[in-house]
Amino acid sequence: MRIRTHAFALGALLVAALPFAGCDDSSDPSDGTICFQPRIEKSDACGLRFSMLVAPACAAADGFYSASLQVRHDFDNDGTWDTGYLPLEEVPIFDPITLPVDVWVVRSEVLYAGGSTEIIESSLDLPDWAPTPPDIIAAFGGYTDQPIDTVRVGVPWTFTSRAVTWMNGVPGSAIVRYYVDDVVVDEGYVGFDHPLDPGCVFRSITQPAFTEPGTHQLKVVWDVGNLFAETDETNNEIVKTLIVVP
Repeated sequence: MRIRTHAFALGALLVAALPFAGCDDSSDPSDGTICFQPRIEKSDACGLRFSMLVAPACAAADGFYSASLQVRHDFDNDGTWDTGYLPLEEVPIFDPITLPVDVWVVRSEVLYAGGSTEIIESSLDLPDWAPTPPDIIAAFGGYTDQPIDTVRVGVPWTFTSRAVTWMNGVPGSAIVRYYVDDVVVDEGYVGFDHPLDPGCVFRSITQPAFTEPGTHQLKVVWDVGNLFAETDETNNEIVKTLIVVP
């Protein structure tokens, strides 16, 4: 069994698989025939949620030889294979439960047609926008819908906020407080129903209709009182302007 290591740097928010310099067309696996490119895809839904993918960055020029290869992946390099053997061209997707810190390391094992195997370790620096767990990040709007900017006089309106939760398995409930023009209009608890599934939690409230046109300030604070210790306590509060039209 051979072991090789490749490191990649992140150059954009959305990283596409790029050819790895130094790959050749030799069918001898010891010549570096196969290498993998980890990449991260940022999701439009729920702010910072993203998926991690591992794709071949280079392979043998001989199509038959490449087609005969299989590979399995250990996405979080914990010694446990997260997939069975897959065709080389198949690109598995991994939604992390525990977010890596600074560097993502993935271990792949290539199974050659003759039965020999090769371990290939790849790494990727995490982007600056990736949170450092544990962290709760406040935002306006629901899972995919855009936050409201305008409401009409005489029409009740719904005030929705979400929090992207990267708590790495820490369960519990956070206090969420809503303000309109610095006046508290609602407060309640939101539980992390699936603490091992980082993503979004939500809270919506319906407010009485405004009687006159104008502008108002909306504010939401998640984790009031800082019940959860976080790496960044500055991203729990959000403020925006709401316009009331006739």
